[in-house]
Amino acid sequence: MYLKSDRAKCFESEKLAEFAKKHFITLEKGTAYKQTSHSPVERSFRTLHQLMSKSIEEQNYNKWDALLLKLTFIYNSSIHPESGRTSHDIFLRLDSKIIEEFPYFYQYQKFGRLRENDTTKIRQL
Repeated sequence: MYLKSDRAKCFESEKLAEFAKKHFITLEKGTAYKQTSHSPVERSFRTLHQLMSKSIEEQNYNKWDALLLKLTFIYNSSIHPESGRTSHDIFLRLDSKIIEEFPYFYQYQKFGRLRENDTTKIRQL
């Protein structure tokens, strides 16, 4: 297994290197200033940023950290029209359609149930 990251200082610590070695993870760094070196991750970040901006603007919402969990679930479980697969399926080889697979989601009860319009937000972008 390998972990590809950018060259941010948080990914260059000795603790991370020790952890990776202990768990047989190869650390790989992307090329500096070349976003295409890890384009799936960059694309995920851009999409989450768009979702976050739209959600905060629509709801006048200022607790973005709590909203991030909900939007991540929506992003991971939305089926891409070209591939017919979810991001969660592509990256982790797991289907994320069942919310019970994410027990930590329930700690944010203020979100209530996911509504149909929540799951279609990603398709609107």
